[in-house]
Amino acid sequence: MKERNQSKYIQDLLQFCIQKRLFSSEMAQKLYEKYLEKVKLGQEINILSLAVEMGFLSEKQAQQLETSFYQDSSTILMDYSSLTKTSSKPLLSLSERYKIEKELGRGGMGVVYLAYDQQLRRKVALKKIHLQNENREEAKERFLREAQLAATLSHPHIVQVYDIGEIDNQLYCVMEYIEGSSAAEWIQEKGPMDEKRALEILIQIGEAVAYAHDKGIIHRDIKGENILIDKSGKAYLADFGLAKRMEGPSFTQTGAIMGTPAFMAPEQAFSSKDATFASDVYSLGGVLFYLLTGRFPFQGEDSMSILMKVVRELPPLLSEVRVGLSREVEGIVEKCLEKNPKNRYASAKDLVADLKALYHGYQPAYHEPFWKVKIRRFWRSHPYLWLGGAIVLLVIVSGVIFSWMQRKWAY
Repeated sequence: MKERNQSKYIQDLLQFCIQKRLFSSEMAQKLYEKYLEKVKLGQEINILSLAVEMGFLSEKQAQQLETSFYQDSSTILMDYSSLTKTSSKPLLSLSERYKIEKELGRGGMGVVYLAYDQQLRRKVALKKIHLQNENREEAKERFLREAQLAATLSHPHIVQVYDIGEIDNQLYCVMEYIEGSSAAEWIQEKGPMDEKRALEILIQIGEAVAYAHDKGIIHRDIKGENILIDKSGKAYLADFGLAKRMEGPSFTQTGAIMGTPAFMAPEQAFSSKDATFASDVYSLGGVLFYLLTGRFPFQGEDSMSILMKVVRELPPLLSEVRVGLSREVEGIVEKCLEKNPKNRYASAKDLVADLKALYHGYQPAYHEPFWKVKIRRFWRSHPYLWLGGAIVLLVIVSGVIFSWMQRKWAY
C-alpha cells in the first residue's frame, strides 16, 4: 500500500463513498466531525469502524471498502462492483434505494413509511416531506437546515437520523426504525402508566433532551407521538424536525407557532421563536402528566381554545385527576408546568436528577414541597382574595394608627 497522509486518506475515502452513493455528503460531514471529536479526546478510531457504529455502512461493506481502498485508484473502481450492484448509476432514486413496506403515520409535514434499505439491508423509517408550493424554496432551506441539527445528535435515547436530502424534487429524511409503539399508542391501548413505569420513560427521554440542550438544540415538539417505546421497553425521542439551535440564526418563520398545543409552553403559544430550553422542560412535565393520567394537561374543542388555556389557566393537579400518586411526583409535574420559565427546573438535567431520586426511593432535591404548591395554587386561583386581604389589612392598620394618634392628641 502507498503511504498516505491520514487526513487526505480520510477525505479521499469519504469522497469515494459519496460518489458511489454509499452515503450522502451530509452523512460524510457528520461522520468526519464525529471522527475529529474522538481524535481530540485522544481516542484511536478507524473511520470505517465509526461508520459502522453510526449505521452508515454494514460491516461487510466496511471490510470490502477497506480492502479495496488500500489499493490504487484503478483497483478501487474495479472492486466497487463487489460493494453494490448499482454502481452503473451515480445516484439512486428513493424507490431504487428504499423499498416501501407500509405507512407508519402522517402529519402536517409529510408521511412516514416503514422501508427496507436495499443497499445496507436494514429496515428504516422513511419520511417524505410535503411542502406547500408557496415559498417552497424558503421552506425547503429551512427544513434542510433544521434537519441537519437532528443529524448531529447521537444518543442512546434519540432516534438516529441516517440521511436527509432531495432526490427527484422530493425532500426526504431517513431515520432509525424503532419496532414498537409510540407512548401515545401505548396509553390509548393500555391506559395510564403506573408511576414507576412513567418515571422510567421520562428519565430516558429527559436524558435525551438534556443531551440535545448540551448541544444547544431545543426540540420544541415533545409529545406522546414523538416518544417511541421498543419491545424491550426502551424509550426514544423522535422527530427533531422542529428543532432549533439556541445560538446562531433561527430558520423558523417569524411569528410561526410550531409544536403541539397540548404540550406547548405558554411562551411558545404566540411564536416558536420565543422557545427556550425551559420550553422543553415544560413539555416534559406535560408528557409526565399525560403518561400518569391518560389525558392532556389542558383540553379544548380546538387548538386555539387549548392555547388560551395554556396561557391563562392553571392545569389540574395530578391528585384531582388520579388518586394514588405520590406527592413528590405531583410536585415535580407542578414545577415543570409553571407559567413563568424562571420558576421551572433550571435545566433538563435538574429534572432528570429529581426523577431518578424519586424512582430510587429518595426525596427529590429541586421540586417544591406539596404544601407550598397548594398554598401558591390557592392564591393564584383566588386573586381577589389578595386584593380583599390587602384592603382589610390596610383598614386595620389605618384604624390602629388613627386610634394611636387620637390617644396621643388627647394627652
